Amino acid sequence: MGRRARLDPLPYLLVLPTVVLIVAFTIAPALYGLIVSLHRVQFVRLGSFIGLENYLDVLGQERTLVNLRNSFALAAGRPS
Repeated sequence: MGRRARLDPLPYLLVLPTVVLIVAFTIAPALYGLIVSLHRVQFVRLGSFIGLENYLDVLGQERTLVNLRNSFALAAGRPS
């Protein structure tokens, strides 16, 4: 009764390369994009932190709403 099950590392080692690739090519760029979107960017260098100003600027433009409507219409399968 006192025997503990031995943890086999092989399945974890086999999955590890996939997890590393997923993090390297999806999660890390998404997090970097989120960080960059909250800053004023000049070329490749991060500038000052501006918070949600970029998002408010985009949402305040009239063509954003038109583009969103067209995108949802296209996704629903009907022409805009």
